[in-house]
Parts: sequence; C-alpha cells; structure tokens
Amino acid sequence: MGQGWHYGRPAPADELSSLIDLRQPHASSRSGDEGVGYAVNCREGLPSQRLAQLQAVYDGAPVGLGFLDRNLKYININRRLAELHGLSIEDHYGKTLAEVIPELYPLLEAHVKKALNGTGTCDLEIREPDSHGHRRRTFLVSYQPAFDEAGEVLGVSCAVKDFTARKAAEDRLRQYERLVEGLDEMVAVVDRNHRYVLTNRAFLEAFGGAGARLEGRSIREFRDRDVIERIVIPNLDRCFRGNPVLFSMEYDLPGIGVRDLSVSFSPIEVFREVETVACVLRDITDMKRIEFVESGWRKRIELAECAGLRIGLWDWDIRANTVVWSDESYRQWGFTRDTFSSKVADAVSRIHAADRPFVDSAIRKVITRETDEYAAQYRVLRPDGSICWVDARGVMAGDASRRMIGIGIDITNHMKNQDPTSHSASDLCF
Repeated sequence: MGQGWHYGRPAPADELSSLIDLRQPHASSRSGDEGVGYAVNCREGLPSQRLAQLQAVYDGAPVGLGFLDRNLKYININRRLAELHGLSIEDHYGKTLAEVIPELYPLLEAHVKKALNGTGTCDLEIREPDSHGHRRRTFLVSYQPAFDEAGEVLGVSCAVKDFTARKAAEDRLRQYERLVEGLDEMVAVVDRNHRYVLTNRAFLEAFGGAGARLEGRSIREFRDRDVIERIVIPNLDRCFRGNPVLFSMEYDLPGIGVRDLSVSFSPIEVFREVETVACVLRDITDMKRIEFVESGWRKRIELAECAGLRIGLWDWDIRANTVVWSDESYRQWGFTRDTFSSKVADAVSRIHAADRPFVDSAIRKVITRETDEYAAQYRVLRPDGSICWVDARGVMAGDASRRMIGIGIDITNHMKNQDPTSHSASDLCF
C-alpha cells in the first residue's frame, strides 16, 4: 500500500496510471565501450544537474533575486538581494517583506499583492525615503507571480536592481541637456559618418529653420558645400583622431547670410574610442566688426598722439574695475606706467570733488543704457599741484559687453582762456 500526491489540475482516476507511468531507461553504448550497457535515466541525472546549474546562476546573479510565499515571507533569496537589504541570507528566511524593508514596503505593497493575484510588475522605479542616513538609492524592482501546474499562484518571484548610479547619470544628462539647450552658442554632436546625433535650439534655428529636424542627416546635405568639404570635414576627421580643433570660418547661414563663425571641435570618447565629436559654434561677426573699428580707431588716436595732439585713449573693464591707458592718458592723470595700479578707484580719487557727482551720473546712464554715449568734463588734480581739464567721451563695446572704451582730450588751455579764475587755490579744496 503506497501513498503519494498528485500536483496540478484534477484528473480522472482511469488516467492516473498513464500519468505515473515513467518511461523505462534504455541502454545505449558509448563509443569505445563496445558490449557494455550504459543506462541513462533522464529523470534522475539531468534534473539534478539542471538544478545545480540554476542554483549557481541564481546565487551568482548581479541582480537581487528572491521568492516570497503567499504570506509574503522569504523562502529563497540570493546573495545580491541580501546585500541590498543589508542583512544576511539567513536573516531573511521566515520574515515577511514588510519586516525586512519596512521603509519601502508601503511603496511596494500594492504591486506585490497584484502579483499574488496573478499580474506581474516589471521595472518599477523605487527611491528610498529621505529618512535614510546614507545617500538615497534608487531601485528597479519586478514582481512576477509563480504558478503551479494547476495555474494557482504559489508565490511571488522578486528581482531587484540597484539603479542609483545610472539614475544619477541620467539626471546629470538631463541637466546638461537643459544647459546646452539654453546656450546662445550653436551646439551639435556629429558621429563618424558625419551625421548629426544631437543639436540644440540655437543650432537648429541657424542651420535648420523652424520645424526642421537635423538628427540623422548628413552635414553634406546643407548649403555652402565647398566650405563643408574644404574646411569642416577635414577638421572633423582630425578631431576623430583624438585632437581638439579650434578654427574660424565664414559660412552662409540660411535666411541670415554670410557670418563669421568661431568653431571648436572636441572628441567624445566611449571605451577609449572617439565615437562622436561635440561641435560648438559662435557667431563672432559683430565682434570682428567691433575689433576692426576699434583697431582703426586706436591707430588714429596713436597717430594723433604722435602728432602732438593731446588725445588719450582708455579702455575700462567694468567687471574687474580696471582701466588700460595710452601714454597721453597717463600724462593727463599725472601717473606713469610704474605708479598706476590700473584700478579705476585710484584714478577717480584725483577727480575734483565738485566734478565727481556729474561724472558718476554720466557713467551710470551709459551702463544702465539710458544713453548710448558717455560724455563728461572734469578736473584732474595731479600730484605736482597742477590741474588738467579733461573732456572725456566713451561708449560701451558691444551690446552684451561690460567694457567701455573712450578718449580723453586735454582741454586745459581752452578752459584757461575761457575762465582765467578756474585755477584759483579755492578750486583745489576737496
């Protein structure tokens, strides 16, 4: 008289014999063992081998794996999941999910119970609460129901992956994307086939126009093909060999016209291979025009100084609050290159006290864009006791600049002739 159990769906009694009838082992000869019978029982050898193999995979998996019974108690768990929980494997057995990770369980409960009802959850992103003393971790969790032969849920299979590093990288990437998108510079990333992988708003507006998509398109598809073949592609290929490249060129932008562009190419390495190139383009047309005008203006001032005209040149860096002078400006203010610190504050201290409010007001109006031109006449009290009348004129260098450039004309003789009493001792009082 024997006793046994049948797992699975119910079956009629007359079919039981066929269900429990095991196939008899058969003999086969191995090569080289002629005449010797060798029996292989597929229900004894292979399942145990498979079980051992699966257990090895289970234990060595880089992903946390576990199994919960219908009461949500751990009955199996691998090393990685135990490490993620900060407990030993033995400390999990017989404990419920809520007991092992009480802080996270409220976030997981609905999904685990859903799996108990037969519906799985894949790649659910869960982040640890702020109450943890260490860096908050992010996990990807999956819960899948495990069914028996009868289709009943035996328990829940768990898979957990520490997603913290990748999540942080994705967050940084989104921050970089927002930063790049907001830049005034034109930014694009190009692959080895010279196709656009990524472009920011400024690049798209300049090269593609409204509603255009550049990703996947070759740079050879765009206008000014000669410039692309002669200048752009050779420099790209040089960058793909690992060398950063900086150059300038003229390019005919659609709907804008020919512009002077400053271009930098930087190699982007993946696994020590340059896969793409970051391209940053700046429109320097206006800057070059200003530089051209300024250089010509400086040359004319220098010629005027050489001719004995008392016209000094100054260049004020407003952020640093320093100024660069020509030789005539040093003479007007009573300084030499060795005695002047280049600090504006040291120069302003020599302006007559009665003239300072007017000078300050004139400068403020230009900086705040109330007026385009700075103009002021004031007296400079030099260390030797003499007074130099200066007629100063200046403008901001460019729309976004924080520099003011200008000239100072020595009008002392003119003021003497106009008001002989303007140099009395009382005028020297501060």
